[in-house]
Amino acid sequence: MPGLAVLEVLVHLELDADEIPADYVLVAIDLPDPVLVLPSDTVRDLSDETQTRAFGNQWLVDCSSFAIEVPSVTVPFGCNVLVDPQHPDIARVPTPAAHPLDWNRRLFRRDG
Repeated sequence: MPGLAVLEVLVHLELDADEIPADYVLVAIDLPDPVLVLPSDTVRDLSDETQTRAFGNQWLVDCSSFAIEVPSVTVPFGCNVLVDPQHPDIARVPTPAAHPLDWNRRLFRRDG
């Protein structure tokens, strides 16, 4: 869902319209099976960045799955799929086409 991916990026950016990034791209990939789904009791408070970062960092260290589905904190009932770029299965994923992201200026803070 590209819309959710864009929204997740915007949550972490604090930009004015004249600072819109020009180098962002969208890619779509077919994920190797299976995609691990984050168990609901793994992180007690999804809004606690310390907990979520600790979980994510440990997941990367463990290299236990190529991808993991996690709930979106930004959009209720949404989910994100995180990909471990160091996982051996990355070699099974064809190189995706990159599409320049044409940012809609209405998404950014207004000047003044």
